[in-house]
Amino acid sequence: HIAVKASNKTQVQKVVVALKQEERHYVFDGVFSPAAHQSGVYGTVVSSIVKQVIAGFNGTVLAYGQTGTGKTYSMGILHEITIPLTSRCGIIPRALNDLFAARARIQKAGSCRIVLSFLQIYQDDVQDLLEGEGAAGQALSIRESPDEGFFCEGLIEAEVDSAQAAMAVVNNGLKHRTMAETSMNITSSRSHTILTVMLEQKQMMEGAA
Repeated sequence: HIAVKASNKTQVQKVVVALKQEERHYVFDGVFSPAAHQSGVYGTVVSSIVKQVIAGFNGTVLAYGQTGTGKTYSMGILHEITIPLTSRCGIIPRALNDLFAARARIQKAGSCRIVLSFLQIYQDDVQDLLEGEGAAGQALSIRESPDEGFFCEGLIEAEVDSAQAAMAVVNNGLKHRTMAETSMNITSSRSHTILTVMLEQKQMMEGAA
């Protein structure tokens, strides 16, 4: 059952799960039905985060849940991602498309670089999905510095100049991730993947040479 409680300032959705004779209540900012579309999920949850990244803030989108519940599908990396977008495209291809549309606008008055890194965490090892042509690379070390904070030493960073190039980088990484069939999911990702997109922009000051 899904109940919606609305007020003048916020809208809270409550999910009530009946387990035998016990009821458990969970409160979320939003709940999507099984009939939800990829475009609706992106527009409601992610679009505003992408806009904040373009404005200079950090943003994170995390998919969490039991195996077989659609995390990889919702993120849009169950299969290779392509341009143009289709109705089945998930969060990552839509976000990349929006970021490069913004890049084109930014470059009219300055410069903008977009750099990708793609790693997986598998059996407690951090591996670079962009390393080599075979399986994921050797385990990387996690370091900390006063300037960079936490970072993966040796992680490849690929600069891309178009949405197509960015998706090619992601697709290359997807070939190297660890996948295995389970009794609950025939396309189960056996690792946790992290795609990082860094957007660096510089604006020309008026009167600058």
